[in-house]
Amino acid sequence: KGNERAFVFSDDPEWCRANLQFLPDPTFIEGFADHEELVLLSRCHHKVIANSSFSWWAAWLGEPGCGTVVAPRAWLHGATGDAPSPVPARWLRC
Repeated sequence: KGNERAFVFSDDPEWCRANLQFLPDPTFIEGFADHEELVLLSRCHHKVIANSSFSWWAAWLGEPGCGTVVAPRAWLHGATGDAPSPVPARWLRC
């Protein structure tokens, strides 16, 4: 929509730089303390999160007023479709 930007939060920014080249002009968030990154990520409108407690908490703390949250379909590696998941039903899964 023109004014939306991609902010990339990761503990492996070099991997992200090499593998997320399809993103138009991403901003890699680095050099902040963990608690500062958690606050910054929680304030992003939309979130595509990893299967990590860090990104889960950032998405959870960013509600209400949050846009779309996209989480991994399988939260745990090798989990079956009926395995318990911490992902709320209102979040998208893919």
